Amino acid sequence: MRCCHPTLLALLLAGCTAAPKSADYTVETGVRYAVARYDGDPRIGDVYRPDTPGPRPAVLLIHGGSWMRGKRSEMGKFARRFARAGYAVYNVDYRLAPEHRFPAQLDDVRAAFGWLHAHAASLSVDPDRIAVMGYSAGAHLALLLALADAGGAPVPRAAIAGAAPTDLRVVPSSPVVAALIGGPGDALPDAYAQASPIAHVSADDPPVLLYHGTLDLRVDVEQPRRLVAALRAAGVTAELVEAPWSGHTSAYFFDGDSFEAALAFLAEQMR
Repeated sequence: MRCCHPTLLALLLAGCTAAPKSADYTVETGVRYAVARYDGDPRIGDVYRPDTPGPRPAVLLIHGGSWMRGKRSEMGKFARRFARAGYAVYNVDYRLAPEHRFPAQLDDVRAAFGWLHAHAASLSVDPDRIAVMGYSAGAHLALLLALADAGGAPVPRAAIAGAAPTDLRVVPSSPVVAALIGGPGDALPDAYAQASPIAHVSADDPPVLLYHGTLDLRVDVEQPRRLVAALRAAGVTAELVEAPWSGHTSAYFFDGDSFEAALAFLAEQMR
């Protein structure tokens, strides 16, 4: 593991002592965050409630799948880990491309975050300590939720993003991105910019931790490197953990060090 900042490395070497202790938890499945519009509407999620005193911190989890597939169960391992660490969790599904074009996916995760924030009291959650985490396409959405203008809606206290596409403009011919946006980059440059987290960096952004495999052939590691540089240039706390022998998929499956870094980062940023 390569940590690109000594502060984060120090937290890891300290054994994440600021993280909550192990806790039991309960799960409520299929909790809706938006009004159903049709049968099978995916805008639901699972709520994990740790058996710890509140108000507690919370995390919204967003799955990957190239924006076209995937489901919340793929983030279940993270949900269970966070719940055992004392975090409430809302692990959600969202509408998928190409049936639903961007920004439908961002609208959905923003609605899910708003639901979690609005129900903080009943969940014994501190509304000022809610983070977001995603992987791959879910990491892209997590970054947009944290960085893009929310129009006055609540925003995450911190963001964790694994294997995140941070600038869709560098892949203007990608059929996957075209399915999300509705066409190639040369025809829709403004839409590609709006869907790129790096285009939304500003000085008031929340802290961000990214982790990425250096052998990732789907999303070049230069993307998170450039985002971290842009965030730091704007005065925003930003860290990058690089897994030197991992690709896009292996960084998801073999994530022990990365997740420990995430716990340490949240413990520091959500005190």
